[in-house]
Order: sequence, then C-alpha cells, then structure tokens
Amino acid sequence: MGRGIGASMGQPESEIRLRGIAASPGIAIGKVLVIGREILKVEKKSIPEKEVAVEAEKFETALANSLSDVEKMYETTRAAYGEEAAQIFNVHKTMLSDPTLVDETRKIIRNERSNADYAFSYVMDKYISILQGFQDEVFKARSIDIQDLKYRVIQYIRGESQKQLARLGEPVIIFANELTPSDTVRLEKSNVLGFATDYGARTSHATILARSIGVPAVVGLNNASRTMRDGVTVILDGDEGLCIIHPNKKSLALFKKRYAAYISVEKKLERIKDLPARTLDGKDLALASNIEFPEEVDHIRELQGDGIGLFRTEYLYLASSTEPTEEQQLKDYKAIVDKVGGKPVIIRTFDLGGDKPPVSLSLPIEDNPFLGVRGVRLYRDSGHGLFRTQLRAILRASAFGDVRIMFPMIACVSEIHYCK
Repeated sequence: MGRGIGASMGQPESEIRLRGIAASPGIAIGKVLVIGREILKVEKKSIPEKEVAVEAEKFETALANSLSDVEKMYETTRAAYGEEAAQIFNVHKTMLSDPTLVDETRKIIRNERSNADYAFSYVMDKYISILQGFQDEVFKARSIDIQDLKYRVIQYIRGESQKQLARLGEPVIIFANELTPSDTVRLEKSNVLGFATDYGARTSHATILARSIGVPAVVGLNNASRTMRDGVTVILDGDEGLCIIHPNKKSLALFKKRYAAYISVEKKLERIKDLPARTLDGKDLALASNIEFPEEVDHIRELQGDGIGLFRTEYLYLASSTEPTEEQQLKDYKAIVDKVGGKPVIIRTFDLGGDKPPVSLSLPIEDNPFLGVRGVRLYRDSGHGLFRTQLRAILRASAFGDVRIMFPMIACVSEIHYCK
C-alpha cells in the first residue's frame, strides 16, 4: 500500500505542490482538517399496496422537515455570514417546493409501488445529471446543492439523524472532496483559515462563503482529499490556485512574507474603496460588475461598485424543471434593484440553448448548437412565450430603479426589431 499524504515514516516529508482553480483570493498557512461524507446507497424495493400510503407519508414528512431545516439554516447563515452567503438556502427552498419534483416522486411511489428514498433519489439524480452535463461551471456547481438536498431528505425518510460536523478546536484549513451548503454553514467561521476541495467551482457555496468571510479557497484539486490527513501543514494560495503540502522552510518564509504584503495591500484598498474611479487626467469611470445570482449583489455593494453591468438570468430557467413565473422573476429583479440603491442594473434576457438547454423546453439536437437555436434565435422559435414573460417582469422591475435590457446573440438588425 502507498503512503497517504501526512503518513510518517520517520523522515521529513517532501514538499508537494498541487494546482487547482483559484476561487477566493488570499493566502493561508495552517493545519488541515479533512471533512468527508458517507456514500449514500439507495436500492429500489417493491412495497405492498397497503404500504404505499405509509411510504408517501414518509416522503411528505421528510420534505416538511427538510424545508424547516433550510429555513433555520437561512436565518443562521444570514446572522453569521451575511445575506450573500445565506441566499443559497432560499434557492434550496425553491428546489424543495418545486411542484414537478414533488409530483414526480409521488408518482413513482404510487405507480411503481417503490420505496420513498429510491423514488426521491431517482428524481434528484435526473436533475443532477442534467446540471453536471453543462459546460458552464455555474450550473455544474448547482448540482452540489441538489446532492445536499437529496442527502438531507433521504436521511429523514429513513429516520436517520442529520450528521453534525465536529467543532473546530483550532484554526484549520478545511479539506474535502466537495463541500455542500449544509456542511459549510455548520463550521465556525472564526476557526476557518481557508477551503480546499477536490471538486467545485468559483460559484460553489463554499467559495461564496470563503469570499464573504475573507479567506482563500482553491477548488479542483482532483481527489487530493482522499489521501490527505488531519494535521498536515499546507499553504493555500487563493490567488494562484496553489496548494503546497509539507512546505519546506524556503516556501514557508516566502509565503509568510507574501501574506504580510497581502494584508498590507488589503488595508490600503479598504481606505480608498469609497473614492471615485478617476483617471489621472480627471475622467471618472464607471466600474460595474457582472453577476450570475442575486445573492452576489451584497458583495458588490460592499465594494462600492457602480451598479450591475450584466446580470445573467439563465439560472431562473435551469435551476427548476418548471418555467419561472413573472412574479418569481420580478421578485429577484426587484431585490437586485433595491440593493444597488439607484445605480444602473443591466439585465440580459436568457441565453438558453447550446450548453444550457432548459428542462422545460424540448430543443432539437444540432451539429453545432452554439451557433444554432440559442439566445434571441430561441425567442423566435419555441421560446417566444418565455421571452414575453421575462420582458414583462423586467419592465415591472424598472418602476423601482434604473433598469436596462441587454439581448444575447444578436446577429442582424431584424433580430433587434423583433426584440423591440
């Protein structure tokens, strides 16, 4: 058997450098705490007709308990980490309340006389597979949210208690295969130096949390957690996407110096963040931000940004199996407009198709979908009703602030005329 990272043979360990994805900036030096999650095994079982109602009741109760948990986690996270980190649990609530998801599970239990944990797992795995098939890392990251909910509901169906993470007795760098929102909110932020995961993306909840509490994060380290051991010293560089295991004296000295310089720069930036973005010849510039989700606005506001230069709205159509209603969209658009305080918000109408096929629409298979029916071309085809609904929601949101519209994938003047 080979030695795992951190296994001692009486000799100093050689330095190991791993490259991942830089997800949250900063530098951390400290001991590792490895967090794992048990593999969830679900088997299909045929149940007698007389027990179908009992199995359905197990699902309904588990769903209600999970929704209650999500509400509590939202409040706990908002109090501890702020609104940006907490918003993911509003997304979880929407997922658990999705009528299509709930109805599909009920039908499998009733029509196939199946055990509730299998029925729910089957439905959730379908959506996980869809999201993991996207090339866009934003939507791949959302599959972790669905896995989190799947795990929680199935534990309740089986009558198992929700697993609790051990309290952190000292400052540590959290190492994991992947971190779900439920995992991250149970950690003591005062003792978290940084996050490192095998999988994940810049938009995963762990990295959003890392940015909200100002610690570095590196994701995409490719199964490093499987051989990592508690107590190993590592350097985490969230700017370069670098994880150094068993750093030698030279590396420790170099990164301690970089850490001190990093803190010094942060303090200087904090002092000038309220100043205007002005060139040396006196011209003021607008520094607007691009966002994928409403919860990202809080961070932009903290940095004194000049509004939202691009709000991508695809998540509304990809996070659920049903089409978003006008009221649902208005709620999200208005929340963003309210938070930016009169600054401009540019909302891009949905750019679906290509690597982002919505579950609610059946799109034809194309040889080159990225140049085919997507964006504005989808509006003139099967997406006309979705487009009109979104436009109404955006126009209603414009009554509350400076809202502007951007259309995606425009190729000719006739497409502009169509949108108008």
